[in-house]
Amino acid sequence: SASGSSSNGATFQLRPSLGYSVIDGLEIGGLLSVGGQFGDLYSNGVTIGVLAGLRYVFDTGSRVMPFVGAYGGTEIIIADTQNTVTAGVLDVGGGILVALSNHVALSFGIEAVVVFITSPATVTAGFFGVSAFL
Repeated sequence: SASGSSSNGATFQLRPSLGYSVIDGLEIGGLLSVGGQFGDLYSNGVTIGVLAGLRYVFDTGSRVMPFVGAYGGTEIIIADTQNTVTAGVLDVGGGILVALSNHVALSFGIEAVVVFITSPATVTAGFFGVSAFL
C-alpha cells in the first residue's frame, strides 16, 4: 500500500484598522494584525503585526464603491516558545465597500500578502469586514 502526506491548513486574522481621509477618496492609515495558523502547511503559530499604508475608494455616486490599497510593515511570527521570527510584510489588495449608512459599510475583497522571510506570496481567497466612518 502507498502512504501519502496531508497538505492542508488554515489561517485566521483579526485586523482592526484606523484611517484618515487626506483628500476625497484617499485614506492614510494603519492596522494591527493578530492571527493564527493551523494545519500541516503551517507551524501552528501566532502572528502579530503592525502595518501602515494607503487606500483609495472610488466614488461611484452609489452605495457600492470599489477600493484598492497597499500596506507595509512588520510582523512577529511565534511558532513556539523556541522559535520567534520578525518579518517584513507587504499587503496589496482591493475590493468593494457596500454602504449600509453614512457611517457603516461592509467590505469584501481579495489580497496578496508577501512575508519577506518565508515562502513566496500567499493570496487570500477573500476577506469580509465591517468599516465605520465618522
